[in-house]
Amino acid sequence: MGRRYVRRKIKELRQTLLEEMLGEIKNNTQSEQIIMQLKEIEPLITAIKDLEPLISVLSEIAPKFDQINALVPNLNQINEQVNSFETAPELGLKSEPEQKIEPEFNLNSTLQDEEPWNPLTGFQECGMPDPIIVEKGEGNYVYDMEGNRYLDGVSTLWTILGHGSLCLEGIEKTLSDSITPEYLRTLKNTPGIKLAEELAETAPAGLNKVIFSDSHVTALEIALKIAVQYWQHRDFPRYTKKRNFISFLQADLPGQESLIASSLVFRGYHVSPPYCYRCPCGLELSNCQQECLKEVENIMIEHGEEISALIIEPLVNSTAGVIVAPAGYLKGIRDLCNKHQILLIANETNLGLGRTGTIFACEQETVCPDMLCAAKGLTGGNLPLAVTLVQDNVYSLITGKSTETPMCFGTGNPLACALALANIVRMKQDNLMGKLQPNIQFLEQEIRKLNDLKHVGEVRKKGYLIGIELVEDKDTKKRFSADRQIGYQVFHEAAQRGLLIYPLQDVIILM
Repeated sequence: MGRRYVRRKIKELRQTLLEEMLGEIKNNTQSEQIIMQLKEIEPLITAIKDLEPLISVLSEIAPKFDQINALVPNLNQINEQVNSFETAPELGLKSEPEQKIEPEFNLNSTLQDEEPWNPLTGFQECGMPDPIIVEKGEGNYVYDMEGNRYLDGVSTLWTILGHGSLCLEGIEKTLSDSITPEYLRTLKNTPGIKLAEELAETAPAGLNKVIFSDSHVTALEIALKIAVQYWQHRDFPRYTKKRNFISFLQADLPGQESLIASSLVFRGYHVSPPYCYRCPCGLELSNCQQECLKEVENIMIEHGEEISALIIEPLVNSTAGVIVAPAGYLKGIRDLCNKHQILLIANETNLGLGRTGTIFACEQETVCPDMLCAAKGLTGGNLPLAVTLVQDNVYSLITGKSTETPMCFGTGNPLACALALANIVRMKQDNLMGKLQPNIQFLEQEIRKLNDLKHVGEVRKKGYLIGIELVEDKDTKKRFSADRQIGYQVFHEAAQRGLLIYPLQDVIILM
């Protein structure tokens, strides 16, 4: 009797049992019969290598039936016995200790029916076939459930220090002390205080006030609320109309719809990013004189009295396809904000903590924003944490006056703060930014070779962030039709060769 036959019969029996069991439970009858059936097939269950799916189903229904709840611990004991399994006479199997019976449960097939909707994916993308299920990471590589190794070409969007480099030194004491999350309203915790001090010392000058939150969405919303409150309390009632903002088309402004619908009634004026490859002004970089800044200034001139802040990803519009701004563009934006009395919010939730070659991107043009948001790089994605850094002059104007509370539940989680603090301290102690510079130069030299490929329209790069725009016709810059999903085709081909990339439509992202 072959293993495939046995596995198929086990699957059929288990499926039949579960259907009958769940059907009976649905009618809230015959629970005793279900228990008897479970006990009768316990010898059969011992032949299954992985009982977790069955235990999971039982655990979900256990609160409704005390008898079934009592059976779950027995199944856990059976699961432990499987590790020492050698024979199963009931199934006619011979003793073959050296031969492993592979798990019958197929997570990939389960995901086809009940698939998690991954973030940053659209309706068509969320159902892409054959998802890669990552189980662990080590250095620059990740491994899937089948043991296949992939070079992580996107740092899983968050990791700066590499996989398996979790700075446990900073969180062991926090774990042992069992500090619970708190609101940081009337209480404070030591990891949060130390992290705030470290961030204030690391960030551009004057950003000394730190508000913790749990995600980049919340960090940006906090910044917008503060901007509105700042103008409400400055020379009241002179600036009370300043309740709206400027952002960039296709920019990373998550939660924008909820912001517009909120009680503050934000309204956004959207401008084109400095997309030099497809210049909205129809000019060339060599002679454009940064004409795209005029679009920003025109909106400020026309609507300046109602604009409280401008939100920008410094140097790189990451989620629009790694659109790298020309040198001096960020400084030009800062000057315009000063001229028209508009606060500047630097959105470094994707760029901060080393992604562009410096700890914060705005350092590269010596621009100091009024507020700065950081998130993903703080903990390397291991724990949810984000921050909104605020200039002293903004804080001093609204403190004690504003009734808005710029915080969220679980803010300043001590465990997340301890991990973020350890990461930043390690980056400084190891001089990580300095050590990265030769690698960045080498990467820039090698990545240029892709420009010679037929369907590569442009390669854009800033630090360790790379965008490769694919086109159907290189001469005319014609895009591929959306239904061909070229980016995802390249993603799957690269994965087959052991490389993970991130497709943003037809722009391939590496970082």
